Amino acid sequence: MRPIRLKLSAFGPYGKTAEVDFSRLSGLFLITGDTGAGKTTLFDGVSFALYGAASGGDARRDSASFRSHFADPKTPTFAELTFSHLGKTYFIHRNPTYLREGLKTPKQHDAEMTCLDDGRQWLGAREVTQAVTALLGLDEKQFRQTMMIAQGDFLRILHAKSDERERIFEEVFGTQAYSRLSRSLKERWSEKRAAREQSLVRYGQLFEELRLDGGGPDAQALKALAAAPDRADEAAALLTALCEADAEKLDALDAEILRAEANRKAAQERLNTGRMVNDGLSRLAQTRAQLAEAEAQSETMGALSMERDAAERARRAAKFEEETARIREEGVSRRRRLDEERARLTAAAAELDAAEAALAATDADWQALPALRTRIDRLSRADQALRRAETLSRRVAQARETLKQAQERRAEAERALRAAEAAQTEAAAGRARAEVLSRAAESMKRMAALSEETGSAEADYRSAKAEADAARAEADAAFDAFMGSQAARLARSLREGEPCPVCGSRAHPAPHPAAEGAPNEDGVRLAQQRSEKMDAQARKLSAEAVARRAQLLELNQSLTAELGREIAPAEAPGESRRAAAEARTLLVRIDETAEALRRARIAAEAADAEARRGSESLAADQASLRALLQEAQAAMAREEATSNFANTNSAARPTDAALSARREGATEQNESAAFPPSDESSAEASDIPSPEAILSRRGEVERELGALNARVERVERERRAAEERAKAARSGRDGARSACDTLDAQCERLRSDWLKAKADFTAALSEQGFADEAEYRAARRDDGQISRMQSKIEAHAQSLQTLGQSLSELRQRWEGAQPVDFDAAGRALAEAEEALAQRRAERQALSTRAEVNRSALKRLRAEAVRLSRVRAEFGLCDNLYRTVSGQLAGAERISLETYVLQYYFRRVVAAANQRLTRMSAGRFYLECRMEEGKKNTRSGLGLNVLDAYTNRERDVKTLSGGESFLASLALALGFADVVQASSGGVRLDTMFIDEGFGTLDEETLSRAMAALTRLTEGDRLVGVISHVAQLRESIDSQIIVRGSPSGSRLSMETVR
Repeated sequence: MRPIRLKLSAFGPYGKTAEVDFSRLSGLFLITGDTGAGKTTLFDGVSFALYGAASGGDARRDSASFRSHFADPKTPTFAELTFSHLGKTYFIHRNPTYLREGLKTPKQHDAEMTCLDDGRQWLGAREVTQAVTALLGLDEKQFRQTMMIAQGDFLRILHAKSDERERIFEEVFGTQAYSRLSRSLKERWSEKRAAREQSLVRYGQLFEELRLDGGGPDAQALKALAAAPDRADEAAALLTALCEADAEKLDALDAEILRAEANRKAAQERLNTGRMVNDGLSRLAQTRAQLAEAEAQSETMGALSMERDAAERARRAAKFEEETARIREEGVSRRRRLDEERARLTAAAAELDAAEAALAATDADWQALPALRTRIDRLSRADQALRRAETLSRRVAQARETLKQAQERRAEAERALRAAEAAQTEAAAGRARAEVLSRAAESMKRMAALSEETGSAEADYRSAKAEADAARAEADAAFDAFMGSQAARLARSLREGEPCPVCGSRAHPAPHPAAEGAPNEDGVRLAQQRSEKMDAQARKLSAEAVARRAQLLELNQSLTAELGREIAPAEAPGESRRAAAEARTLLVRIDETAEALRRARIAAEAADAEARRGSESLAADQASLRALLQEAQAAMAREEATSNFANTNSAARPTDAALSARREGATEQNESAAFPPSDESSAEASDIPSPEAILSRRGEVERELGALNARVERVERERRAAEERAKAARSGRDGARSACDTLDAQCERLRSDWLKAKADFTAALSEQGFADEAEYRAARRDDGQISRMQSKIEAHAQSLQTLGQSLSELRQRWEGAQPVDFDAAGRALAEAEEALAQRRAERQALSTRAEVNRSALKRLRAEAVRLSRVRAEFGLCDNLYRTVSGQLAGAERISLETYVLQYYFRRVVAAANQRLTRMSAGRFYLECRMEEGKKNTRSGLGLNVLDAYTNRERDVKTLSGGESFLASLALALGFADVVQASSGGVRLDTMFIDEGFGTLDEETLSRAMAALTRLTEGDRLVGVISHVAQLRESIDSQIIVRGSPSGSRLSMETVR
């Protein structure tokens, strides 16, 4: 990977834009300048563009703090890096998270990468970082260790303790897998040990569950084997013999239970036979007694039968008596209703007279309603016109302010345009100083045109990006407005008296106001689609701008090379460099002037268009407002012409007269203010009233409309009430009159029916055999009494028949039988059941013991197999864990992870010694040292230095400052070689060294520089940060960083 160009904007100490053209550098180059001016920030920019992180690991260079404190609030913060890798060129643009001016939400971390050869793109910070890692084959930490040697990092590694070096090497070389393997094996070892202990516990618990009561010598032997899991087979054999003996005892008990069940069955049968004989003899005696009692009641049943017959005859005659009584009662009821209807007829006639008088009293107001409705209609149209006029009046005021601002921006743009044209004239005059570049004029023209196209493309991208952001904000606002309008939609659906679907109330005193201009669902969807379309357009324009910038870069390199060939060989090198620098400065000034002129022209055209649109919009709104005011004034004039209605009724309606007087006074007072004469030929807006004046006039009109609507409602209500009252009174009178006629005819008919029914009743008494009415009444019984008498008679006859049959059957079966001793039979059955229960209990106890022991035997055999397997697995796991963790008896106590780290450490030390021996003239050689670690383990990451002068090893901490620098630099370079080799042999064509060389003497510094020069073989770039004067004199290519109160700036120079 080789960087080509780095561009930083508002990044760290650089308040504006800083660019480094690495294509102008070759071999070894120096980065020098003021302390704190931002030399290391250049490395941070490269690392941030690639991985989104600083080159160092400290919090002072956290990516969230890259926003420059020197930058203008409107200047964006970003890092752009163009680099080549494996024959292809890539461009990355990345910005950190920072707070933008005027916005509450910060600009989020974002990035995009483009391959300039095939046009492939990667969008998003995470995706770009993953793509860079896959492309280079190095993650951010490995890249930092191989390409950027930061201040003091490897000096800390040189002086670190062994365990600290282990942590560093583990993180860089990714040996955590071996540590995870060790931890996994330890967890596995703990699991297997716990499984072995649990199996032993379960084995012992099985012996506690055994039922060994009454088991004899075998049971005692089993108890002794509980603590010997190795003799599980012997315990299983003893338990098997015990279970077989219990099975033989169960068979004997089963035979005894069968005999006891037979004895109990025979005793039960004897008891059942005795109970049946005794019950039969008892029922025979009881039936004889019941039959004798029934025969004694036969005479009483004969008298009851005669009484029942008389009651039946009386019931047949009673039908005629009931009909007579019914007709008489109906006649009395009809006479009473006739008297009531006559009284109602008199009252209905009086109510009708009163209702017709009330209806006549409302005729005058009713006839005046059409005139009132006409006035309401005219005032409503005037009110609507005033509402629209008020809205337009506010728009006119806003348009005036907008027009004023647009005119100010147009004047400012014109001033900027004049300044840009003057600057262009001055830049054109300075072109004469570049006559030495005459043969490159055509190339310069092409570069200027391409620069303008590139600026235009970047401006188009920024414009599209701004429009995309605005479209996204507009879509978000549309969605918020749409959601806010749902409450207004719900309020519009409310009806008085109907419950609210939210709160359930039937009263709605303050519904949510309508949201003016709120979009519908389609509007929100269209806004989102427009936002997505604008985002796609911005990405497309970004790719085009990057491609044009790459073309510009290629042309710039070609032009620079061409200018270098035009300088005469006889000229001094210093003059050549100054001429080239002056030409480049002139080109930059021409590009900047052209870009400023183009931007000024665009701004002037935009300001002029905006002013024209504002003027046209203001004129249209003023014309609409005058038309609405004339419409409202005409409606009020027509209403005034028809206002005589209120004066004609002033005597009868003093309230209406007062209302008219107030309206006329308000009209005279506000007419000149709310409706000034319209002069359509004038372009001035002095005849347009203010929104407050229109609002005041609207209040007067709305109050008058309210009074008129209330009066119309009152007249209509009184008229409806009078009409309904007259209608109801007329209907009541007609109904009462019809009812009286009907009831009078019904009373006459019922009198003749009653006389006929009375004669029929007298004839029925004689027909049923009653001498007179007194005998009839003495024989009468109600239906319930007759039914009960009939039931008694029928029950007595049925009882005689049933008892006779039962007695005959009982005599046939039980006559002559002898009673049985029931108590003796019961005692014999109880003895048989007790014997059976005793045998069953003995069998249950023995069966339970046998079942428990058989289950324990089965689990004992399974647990013995499991225990054997668990012991074998634990032994294997224990051996493997002790081997990996370095705890195996008789072997060197070193863990697997430490062994792997030692392998990498020896490779790093070997690579470092190749350079340290040269830089120290063969005096120093680094040696690995074994040290004692935790828990008596060995660690091989100790470090000594062999001094050839004394031929003795000593600790690296004893080296002097300059010697420590050489050792740490060699260690860093060796570290970078090993990391590259471990990452698949990835080659990095650039390396940055941020170390101090001030502690070295002149000879040692020369050897160190010779070692760094050898690193540049194969077209590799090596950049060094230093303040050492000898380096500034010996390294030709230099990047000089200078600090200032307005932010740092840099320049690229060649000293020879």
